[in-house]
Amino acid sequence: NYTTQLLVSVAIAYYTKSYWAIVAGATFATVMGTFVTYWVAPYWPRFSFASWRKLLGFSVWLTLNQFLTIVGNRFENFLAGGWLGLAVFGAINVGVNMAGVITQSAIAPIQRVLFPSFAKIKENPERLRMAFQKSQASLFSLGLAVGIGTALIAEPFIYLALGPNWPVAIIVVQTTAPVLGAQTVFGPINALCNAVGASKMLFNRALVLVIFRVPIVFFGLYFWGLPGLLVARIFTGGVVASVAN
Repeated sequence: NYTTQLLVSVAIAYYTKSYWAIVAGATFATVMGTFVTYWVAPYWPRFSFASWRKLLGFSVWLTLNQFLTIVGNRFENFLAGGWLGLAVFGAINVGVNMAGVITQSAIAPIQRVLFPSFAKIKENPERLRMAFQKSQASLFSLGLAVGIGTALIAEPFIYLALGPNWPVAIIVVQTTAPVLGAQTVFGPINALCNAVGASKMLFNRALVLVIFRVPIVFFGLYFWGLPGLLVARIFTGGVVASVAN
């Protein structure tokens, strides 16, 4: 799917010289992915209200969980620009995004198979428990290794990719990447809750994490600026990864 998106986007960009090539490539890849899915596993959906209560209950909690997760993870963005300056704020975003892309890209293909796998064996509790524990241990080991490795090569990598004018981004990657790597434990938990229909549990967890994280990040940023923000992110991220799950 990503290969199709890349090829189509590059081809359209070459001939049109327009940034709309990115949109066209993503749209084409999505449509083709849908067709291929129905070709591999033929199924003709039909309109029905038979399970609307179940669908609504599941989707509402899932949506609220996503909202709280975004608020918890991006809360400091509402304040950092005004308190630290736009230049520092931009460097923080670059560092966080770069650390996230590297750590998440390494494990995303593995995480995608967890939900359908757990859903398939959810009627066998013992097998589900063993699969969950093994997947969580494996993803945590891989994610933490990738996160630490990203932190170790952050300085030469950013110098090579962005140039020498991004020292703040280097510090952000060095402090953020290991935390994001450790938080890969969220993948199996999210997949398990979705597979067994326990999306409300994800919402409850997200609510607790927001209540816990927002005050700590706020005080760290307010009293100590960038160092306080980074320490708060490390502390709250580590507690999240080790306790909340």
